[in-house]
Parts: sequence; structure tokens; C-alpha cells
Amino acid sequence: MIMKKLSIICFLILFTFGIQAEKHALIIAVGDYPIDGGWPSISSKNDISHIENALKILGFDPANISKVIDGEATREGILKAFEALTKKIKPGDNIFIHFSGHGQQVMDNNGDEIDQLDEAIVPYNSPVDYVEGFNEGQYLIRDDLISSLTNKIRQKCTATGQLILILDSCHSGTGTRGFGKSRGTTKLMAPSNFKKSDKKETTMGLVIEDNNNLAPMSSFFGASAMELNYETSDDQSKPVGSLSFAIASILANMKSKYSTQELFERIKLKMKTIAPRQNPQFEGPKDLIIFEGETSATDYLIDVEKTITPKDIIISAGSMVGVYEGSAIDIISMDTDQVVGRGNVIKSTLTSSTVELDEPLTSKKDELIKAKIIDKAEPKVKCLINNQLPSDCQWSSVIDKVINTSIYESNDVNPNITISTSENKKDITIASSDGVILYQNTYNPAKKIRQFNELTNTFNKYNQAQFLRSYNIESNFDLSLK
Repeated sequence: MIMKKLSIICFLILFTFGIQAEKHALIIAVGDYPIDGGWPSISSKNDISHIENALKILGFDPANISKVIDGEATREGILKAFEALTKKIKPGDNIFIHFSGHGQQVMDNNGDEIDQLDEAIVPYNSPVDYVEGFNEGQYLIRDDLISSLTNKIRQKCTATGQLILILDSCHSGTGTRGFGKSRGTTKLMAPSNFKKSDKKETTMGLVIEDNNNLAPMSSFFGASAMELNYETSDDQSKPVGSLSFAIASILANMKSKYSTQELFERIKLKMKTIAPRQNPQFEGPKDLIIFEGETSATDYLIDVEKTITPKDIIISAGSMVGVYEGSAIDIISMDTDQVVGRGNVIKSTLTSSTVELDEPLTSKKDELIKAKIIDKAEPKVKCLINNQLPSDCQWSSVIDKVINTSIYESNDVNPNITISTSENKKDITIASSDGVILYQNTYNPAKKIRQFNELTNTFNKYNQAQFLRSYNIESNFDLSLK
């Protein structure tokens, strides 16, 4: 009998230690809101590939990454996704939850907010306007509920696990001023006669319970509660959430173990360039190591996805991990550990690159080959421009000559620079995405050459400044933090 009990105890001990901690993620993205709901469409779905690929690099099994997108992301759909996630996690698991979508402030319903307003994320089925008896905020997911949902997850993970929450949305602000899309609204979910308190809060009102039995939780927000959260453009010129792009870029290129504080410092540095008009926020422990980090896709051998011709192959690493056109690549045989080909990246997408080899591959058909980055090229400078000048504006021909190179690309969604004119079509204003006036002048035919040179210098100086800021952030993070 004693031997039987000992056997059971030994089995339980072995079983317990045999359970491996896992990584689970929930990505919620709402961009194409219903037209009758009053919300403008945003680019939340573009965030998914950035976040998902960063998680894969961090070791998340694709089978453990759940996604709830657009019409699925109703209030009920989001709550069911939280419930499903909570059921399948266990002690020691690492959890990553990401929301991309609109945010809104709503009249506090339990008296726990000093400004009398709850912050909330906006599901697919929550209209923007308050309508008494019809829409009084019941479809929103308030900060109080988010706190409750995340606390349940923390209880399941226990103190040996970890939870990271990302909210790429916003809740208030003073207007967009025409410089790109924002995620959120100045409209309160409250009656027209509601008067909010003069007291202000800067962060979302999450209640992060401090309990030794709960998994530590770190929360990152795209902007303060008093700011709008603007979209930016990724290195493929697609509109994306600024926080999503920043955090995915940083996580995908980690080369050491980052604490939550260091991650936040890096986010702030990155967003100074891509979203200078907002201030990201952080809540949680500062010295927590991010999922025991230390990974970088470019520190390892890269899969060869496809051989197009003996001299052209596709590898599974792209601009997300700093692989740009011009990067030098070695192709290595895993059977002989020898270099069997060399070449350069001629095309780079977010997650893959086309490599043109110097010579045809010498490997055998059944030989396993991998790619290794030998020399990383710098990204090409791209300037996205929203040119609002009508064709009959006197400045149009001059501007066309100035920006008629591959550096400049038309983009009226999230431009780096906006060019506008006055009603008389003689005055011109060139402004950067953070609202800084770069150039203002009145057209003068007698000074056409001089004004052309002034415009050329204006654009060149802006591009040089942006490149240097980006280079410093991407290449010299450690120096910036000393």
C-alpha cells in the first residue's frame, strides 16, 4: 500500500514538472466598422501581420495565436475570445493580448474615476453617438471590465507566468488637423448635458491588482487618455497603428533580454519619429524581463522558402527584421556546413525577401539549405507626401519637378509631409506630420529658380533629418539610453 502511494506521488511530481509553460496570444483588430455606426475606417488589419510575425520570432506557436477581426470582434465576440483564452492557459504561461481599434471615453458608471469618465475600447458593434435608450455605452468594453478579464487570466497563470497587454487605440484629444488618421474620437459616450470633471487622468484606468499569487501584468498604451492616437506608415508604405508598428519592430529585433522599462524606453524613442504628437504610456512592473527575451531573427539561419531559379530564391525574413534591398546573403548547406551560394536582396517585403545569387546554387536537390545575413543594408529613404495642390495652382509644376524621384511617394492617408495652398492658389504651405511648418511662400515667376532651390533644400533637409533620427533609434539604442 505504501509503495502504491509512493508511486502515485512520484507520478504526480513527474507529471507536474513535465508540463511545459506555453505562450498564448490574442490579437483583436477592428478597422472596418459598420458605416451606420459612425466610426471612420482605420487600418487595424494591417497591424496583424506585424504583431503576429513578431510573436512567431519570440517563439509563439501559430496554433496558440488567436485572432478576432472586424465583424467577429463584437462585444460578445471579444468577451468569448477572452473566455476561451482563459480556459486553455495554465500556471507559468506567458500571455500577449493586443487590441487595435478605436477608443472612446464614456460616462463613469461606478464612481471610481477622478475625471468621471471611463476609458473604453470600441468593439465592432458599438456606435459612436450616445442615444438615450438605444446606445448608452452598453456595447463598449470599459477599463473596469478589461481589468476583471485580465485578472482572471493572471489568476490562471499564477505568479510564475506573465501578461502583456497592448492597446493601440485612444480615447480623447483635440482633433486631427488633417495629418493622418487617428484612432478615437473627441465625442464622449454621454448625454449632451453631461459635464465632466476638470480633473484629468493621463492613462487608461486599469486596476492592476498587486497580488503575489497573480501573474505580473505590463500594459502599453498608444497615447495618453487626453490624446488622439495617430496611425503611421510601415516600411512597405502601408498605414498601420503607430504603437503596433513600434512594438512589433522592437520585439522582432531584440538582441538581448529586455526589461519592461527598457522596452517602454525603446517604444518612446521609436515613436518620437513615427508619431511625434503623442505620448505612449506604460503601467506595470519596471524590472520584469519580457518573456525571458533574447532573440533576433537575423541572429539565426533563415529558412529558404522557395527556389525560383538556380540564381533566384526567396528567404523568410524581410524588412520587419531589418532585411532591406542590398543586404548581402550567404546560402549555407546544413549537410556540409559550407557556403554554397552568395548574393544580394533585390526585393524586400515585410516578412520575406528575394535574393539574386552571384552564381547558380551548387547544392543538391535534396540538400537542406539556409540563408545567413552577412551585411545588412540601410533602408531606402522614403518620404510620403499628400500633395493637395490643384493642377492649376501656380506652384504645381515646381513641386512636381522637386519631388519627381523615387524617394517620394504619394500618400494621402498617413503622409510625412502635406503640401497645401490658399484660395488664391499663389501661397504654399509645406508641413510635416507633427504640424511643423517647413516652408511658406508666395509664388513669384521672377524668382522661380530661387524658389525651386528653396523647395529642394527644404525637402532634402527634412529627409536627412528623418534618416538620421531613424538610424539613431534603430542602430544606437543603447547609446540613447545611457
